[in-house]
Amino acid sequence: MGIFEHFPYTNFHELNLDWIIDFIQSGKLDIESSQKLVEELVKNQPAEIKRL
Repeated sequence: MGIFEHFPYTNFHELNLDWIIDFIQSGKLDIESSQKLVEELVKNQPAEIKRL
């Protein structure tokens, strides 16, 4: 029996792909939450600032 049978991945490329996908998805969520925050800030501006 080899050492690598005890790890969840025998192919370390799969591990790297899972990490990359998780990293990109977390970045996507951060960007979406930032967009929502900016949209709310723009929507809730006082009328004086909108006029400028």
